[in-house]
Amino acid sequence: MNNNNSTIVFGIKGTSQPRYTIDNLKWKFVHLYGSLPTNCAVKECGGAYEATAHVKFGDKRKTNEWSLVPMCSSHNNRYNNGVRVPLRKNAKTLLVSEVRKVTDEQANQAEEKYSQE
Repeated sequence: MNNNNSTIVFGIKGTSQPRYTIDNLKWKFVHLYGSLPTNCAVKECGGAYEATAHVKFGDKRKTNEWSLVPMCSSHNNRYNNGVRVPLRKNAKTLLVSEVRKVTDEQANQAEEKYSQE
């Protein structure tokens, strides 16, 4: 797989622990994302969006902030241990800190709007 022009992220292990849990994560993510993602963001994967994966950027960004990206369950499980993950060109990521600010009401509105799709 050619990773040129790909954003590289690293999956973060252990994010299912209670201290990292974000209630209603999927719908808070969808609210900020602006739509219901349909596919995994991993380069050359056509799998369906099934998990909101916690990642850190693997490039020279001067941030240690965690981000979220849509993934299929296979890639989410495979890459949750610090392995380099190439994302599709223009894959959309969201900061965990921003998703945490979404209210339950906003998440519920996103679920009502997009769960029919």
